[in-house]
Amino acid sequence: MATSYLSKPETNFVCFAKVCVDVVKIPLIDILFDQIKPDDLYHKIKSCAALSAENGKLVPDQKKICYLSPPHLPDYKSFDVTLLYTLIRNLCPSLEPTQGWGIKPKATHTKIGDDIERLRLFRNSFAHGESTEINDDEFDDIWKEIKSVIQRMQASTNPLKKYELELINIEGCRFGYEDREKYKTFLGVTLHMWKHIEDEPQICIKSAQEVLCGETTHFDADLKQFDSQTWSMYWQKTREKTTEQIDTVKDKYKNSSNLRLTVNFVSKEDEGEYQVVLARKHNGGDYKLCSNRIYLTPIGEKPYFTRWKITTGKKKITINYSYKISERSPKVLKIEWTKNGENIEIKTGKYDGGGLNGGFFILKSPTMDDIGNYSCTVTNAVGSASEHADFDLPIANISTNSGPIFGSNTIITSRISSCPSLEGVEWQKSIDGNTFNCIDISQPRYKGSRIEPESPLLVIPKTTFEDKLYYRLLVWNIFGRCISDPLHLIVTGSPPNVLTSHRIYFEHQSVKLIGTVFVSEKSPAVHTVFWTKNGEKIVTSERGGRYSEVSVDHPSLTINSVNSHDIGAYQLNAINAVGSTASDTIVLDEPRICVERKENPDSSHCFIAQIQSVPAAYHSQWMVKGKDDDTFKPVDINDEEFKGSSNALPRPILVVKHNQLLKENCFVIEVQNFVGRKTHCFAGMFYLHFYR
Repeated sequence: MATSYLSKPETNFVCFAKVCVDVVKIPLIDILFDQIKPDDLYHKIKSCAALSAENGKLVPDQKKICYLSPPHLPDYKSFDVTLLYTLIRNLCPSLEPTQGWGIKPKATHTKIGDDIERLRLFRNSFAHGESTEINDDEFDDIWKEIKSVIQRMQASTNPLKKYELELINIEGCRFGYEDREKYKTFLGVTLHMWKHIEDEPQICIKSAQEVLCGETTHFDADLKQFDSQTWSMYWQKTREKTTEQIDTVKDKYKNSSNLRLTVNFVSKEDEGEYQVVLARKHNGGDYKLCSNRIYLTPIGEKPYFTRWKITTGKKKITINYSYKISERSPKVLKIEWTKNGENIEIKTGKYDGGGLNGGFFILKSPTMDDIGNYSCTVTNAVGSASEHADFDLPIANISTNSGPIFGSNTIITSRISSCPSLEGVEWQKSIDGNTFNCIDISQPRYKGSRIEPESPLLVIPKTTFEDKLYYRLLVWNIFGRCISDPLHLIVTGSPPNVLTSHRIYFEHQSVKLIGTVFVSEKSPAVHTVFWTKNGEKIVTSERGGRYSEVSVDHPSLTINSVNSHDIGAYQLNAINAVGSTASDTIVLDEPRICVERKENPDSSHCFIAQIQSVPAAYHSQWMVKGKDDDTFKPVDINDEEFKGSSNALPRPILVVKHNQLLKENCFVIEVQNFVGRKTHCFAGMFYLHFYR
């Protein structure tokens, strides 16, 4: 502990010296640890000739603590500032300062490497010989810069560590003469170690970083403490992780020297990172020092076309063109025209224009011999841009929407390729595919068609079987005509299919005439359905709700409260664009009865009633009448004389046990449905005559 306190200038000196010896190394330790872990440091140093060589940049005392062969591990906290700087400078290329190691950074340079260089250069602030004092004004400036550097390092390396607190703690300390002497000694040792580092040649290159393509640029090298007898020197370029030594003998680098690299007619290929390398032999190995790197960015873009339009006139084809170059790009040097890859001689009289500033190129009196690929290329120092035109006869293809259906819109579209543009088009049709005639698209049947050269279109609004023809498209340009392949229009379609049946609802006394309507594949949809009775169309709305509504989606007809007025022949009719179809007839009428007679083995007689009825019968009854009776009465089917008889539908059965009953009685059957009743009689001859 100091026994007496120092003056303010002496305290300033000790504060500064303590920072340079104790505080500065804290962020450097974190930076080195972040770049190289302790268990990898030995291998990194071993692979670096500048550090591992016997008389390299590391002195024996430094090697003892950092160059430890495994499994021993170095303790970064035991490294001083000069050792940390030396390791970072030689083993961490990604941290290289903006202008390179050993060069004072500009105020605008704030990379980590730039601040590491600032820490090294702080020692100049107190290089006053044997003086151990720093006045307040000078100290305030130095202290402010130290704080700024420490704050940036803390933000970019280890935000959790508070490097700035170390400065605050030092500012609050009071120092004595013992502190002054101790840090003066430490400082002397540090200065000696820095001098060992700085005895090497110092090299820096300068050049513009952006150069316009086509221009010449120079890289100038500034050397200090350079002995040409000891060191050799060469330029190198790095691009996309590939580094190569520059051969300054090439025309590209004509007029170059060791201290100046000249890059002539700069192009995009010259983009990359440039630097000077100093090399010498050291202990049987190669020892190299590299300058700062400068990345050269050739600027400028190749020209581009803003207009390329082809027009035809009377006996000529004109290409109107224009091009531009973007800002900060080299001017266009030349323009070239070719036909099928061979240069065109503009002055032959066949052509006109085609210059850098002309804006037009004219092909005069085109013939079939002039068909070919015409190309225009404009070039500047960056590169070339080209446009081309294929002059030829036109090509036409036509197609239609899938499977034209009767009654639908048919559209025949075209796909045309023509350079120069078409002069005219014509739609044609043919019955047999051999003789074609022009189509007058102004006719209503082709409404919507067009013959504009850009997009010819043939529209048939309501296709019929009469449109089942061959179609083609005739097109022409200044070179000649072209006819598309013919298209045979196959029109499909058939009338609707109509099926009917019926269903009886006894509880509601209604009949549902069931209709099923559908169209075959590739046929137009049904647009109208209706029912007829005895050939007359039924208007369902005029029946007071007794008839259900009928539509395309619901073609069935329900008749409610069926009675004798509904007797008649009913048909369902359906219509589409092709035509109409009427269903089979459903006849509503009184029942029809037929009685079949059989004689059983026991001599009894069996009568079976066959009934046909729409709507279906809901009641049947066997009846009998004797010669002395005034009316018919129901047969007692449970009587022994009629055992086996039945009134049940659909086939009522009457069994008469004795033949005498047939001779003495008259028998009938009565059947009833919703629209009426029917009676059918049969018996012996006497009673049959009586009944009649």
